[in-house]
Amino acid sequence: KTLRGSFDHINDRKAAQTLTAFGSASAIVLAHTEIDDKSNEIPAAQQMIRDLGLTGVVFTADAMHFKKTFEAARDTGNFLVVQVKTNQPTLHDKLMALCAAKAPVDRAETIERNRHGRQEHRRVETFDVAGRLGPEWDGLIVAVARVTRLTWHKDTKSGFWHDTHEISLYACQINLPAATVGAAIRQHWGIENRSHYVRDVSFFEDNSRIRNKPGHFARFRTFALNIMRANGTENVSRELYINALNPYHALAYQRS
Repeated sequence: KTLRGSFDHINDRKAAQTLTAFGSASAIVLAHTEIDDKSNEIPAAQQMIRDLGLTGVVFTADAMHFKKTFEAARDTGNFLVVQVKTNQPTLHDKLMALCAAKAPVDRAETIERNRHGRQEHRRVETFDVAGRLGPEWDGLIVAVARVTRLTWHKDTKSGFWHDTHEISLYACQINLPAATVGAAIRQHWGIENRSHYVRDVSFFEDNSRIRNKPGHFARFRTFALNIMRANGTENVSRELYINALNPYHALAYQRS
């Protein structure tokens, strides 16, 4: 996440960036680190996977993460699920061809009709590709998930509906049921509204003009958010308001 207000034009410094490991089930940040100005999130994520000391965990990451991140997950006894986009054209085309040539191992479908002005039909299919991608991917990619989304959008002016169709591929380091993979993919984006959005709207993180070690203050926000989440807080803005009215309320939080 970019701390947008931390840029410093006078000292020619770009906005600082932080990387977090987010537990999707608990909404707890498991690890938090600042990304070096001369690097990016790819090596930072690989080191974070190693430093967490976890095993048997399914990590999800953005499409920029690939072979070395897969290796970091394998070497620590964990697994990785990553979307394959056209920035990896050879692998993308090969996985697409393999999915077209064989029947899926498992399939799961969901339909959402309760969203305002939007309805979505999602189908997740999993395919076994172990040993079919060449020696460089042996033990790294054993399955692929093909996610097909048919979405209907309502035009608020005309009242008519129009559809969009999208197919995405996800490389998986472990064979999982289609429903489990689908849930992991959707939970991957939970960090956007359960963490990033809350930090910007409730903690005003993007508006912060702290330029001296802004990552430290981002970590303090993480501590506060984790404490509230561990105590069952769902509405963070309301909880902050209550704490402002009565500081003893904040001191009464239970230790997790």
